[in-house]
Amino acid sequence: SIGHGLSQKPEWWMHKHNASAGGVYGHIGLTNPATYYLYYNTNAQSGADANQWNSTAPTNSLIHMGSSGNTNGTGTNGMVSYAWHSVKGYSAFGSYEGNASTDGPFINTGFYPNAAMVKNIDATNNWCLWDTAFKPDNGGGEFIYPDITNIMSTTIYNDFLSNGMKHRTAN
Repeated sequence: SIGHGLSQKPEWWMHKHNASAGGVYGHIGLTNPATYYLYYNTNAQSGADANQWNSTAPTNSLIHMGSSGNTNGTGTNGMVSYAWHSVKGYSAFGSYEGNASTDGPFINTGFYPNAAMVKNIDATNNWCLWDTAFKPDNGGGEFIYPDITNIMSTTIYNDFLSNGMKHRTAN
């Protein structure tokens, strides 16, 4: 186990060792944060493995590492972990269910988001990252796929609103 130093339980955490290009993520929106995970550098859906987090969800002080090579590998040159939790008016972490409609779901963050990253956890799909740096007037229009080498795309459109994000395509 490692101490995360946050003021509360992490809602999104990542662990990476220097011998690997990718990292493994845990998230409160996964089926069971004690055993489920996502890989950052692939488009794979979420998986279950008791060896990622030692079958234990993060606590107010610790993130638990299992015997998986992704979280507790031997012979690596070092490991790094990152952990985040929501801060009212600044950041939000959670999950939502899509509806496959051009009048997609509204995701309430309680503030205007400057960036948003999403991943379909039920199917094989790429990560998507929207950022107001890409499109300052409404950051939900252009995005990149962080898990692949690809140019910016405009095929998935969202609106960033004063209190969250609204999907405008059926993707």
